[in-house]
Amino acid sequence: MPTTSAFSWAQRFRLRQRLKGSLWFVPLLGGLLGAGLAAADIAIEAVVQVPPAWRYSSDAATGVLAQS
Repeated sequence: MPTTSAFSWAQRFRLRQRLKGSLWFVPLLGGLLGAGLAAADIAIEAVVQVPPAWRYSSDAATGVLAQS
């Protein structure tokens, strides 16, 4: 039994070709992925506690940057 989809083969091909040639599609996906990862990071930080050895002050960051 053949499966039916909302799009025909020609419509899917046309859409795929249009997305390949567009300049906004990939940056849009990157922006959406970044926003999703930021939300996930905020949620994870509220639950997970890092070890005290992983916490640094601004003085430590200044010292590392001053070395380079």
